[in-house]
Amino acid sequence: MKKKEKLTYRKLLALFAESDRRFDEKLEKERQEREEKFEKEHQEREQESALRMKEYNEKLEKERQEREQESALRMKEYNEKLEKERQEREKREQEAALRQQEAALRQQEADEKWEKEQKKIFKMIAASDKKIGELGNTLGRFVEEMVAPKLVKLFQKRGIEINFLVNGIRGIKDKQSYYEVDLLLFGEKVLVAVEVKTHLSVEDVKEHLERLEKMREIPPKYKIISGVKIYGAVAGMIIENDADRYAY
Repeated sequence: MKKKEKLTYRKLLALFAESDRRFDEKLEKERQEREEKFEKEHQEREQESALRMKEYNEKLEKERQEREQESALRMKEYNEKLEKERQEREKREQEAALRQQEAALRQQEADEKWEKEQKKIFKMIAASDKKIGELGNTLGRFVEEMVAPKLVKLFQKRGIEINFLVNGIRGIKDKQSYYEVDLLLFGEKVLVAVEVKTHLSVEDVKEHLERLEKMREIPPKYKIISGVKIYGAVAGMIIENDADRYAY
């Protein structure tokens, strides 16, 4: 049996030193393990962060490319729309210019046609004036031969009976001529005052309306006009400026 060694102070110190050394080694080992673990975790986090950053950058790049493609597509569509609108606008402008040219051509043709018509009318008027001049007292003959007979028939067709006809009636007021009527037609209950003009105008019709009022004030001596209906009528060799419509 081995003899038990005696524990001395020096051996005890050696044991404490050995224990401290082992403890320090353990601590150092644990520290290294912690550092290695931390370093490993740090590297893993960096790798994960780098991977996430890469994925994020790839996502951003993909989104950027998609936005650029979408923007390029929209720009292309917008430019195509602008080009289409420009072409349509040019087409409308060309059509408008063509319509203006056609309108100008039609106006020119109308002006030329109207000028020809005017010349034709002037020739006809000149020829008529010549014939009228050759007839001498044309207005008087116009009244006697055309107006008076046709007026009588015209009013009879309308149910207005004419019994008496007088040329050149004049009304006097304050010893002066107040009005003059070219032709006066009498019936039982009617009186027709007719104004005859070579060239009948709207102003002539207006003057005749005033003449009818004067006749009511100073009646012709041939007729008592109380209860009598007064008609106005106008006649003209040439009717100017829609005078006939105004008379109606």
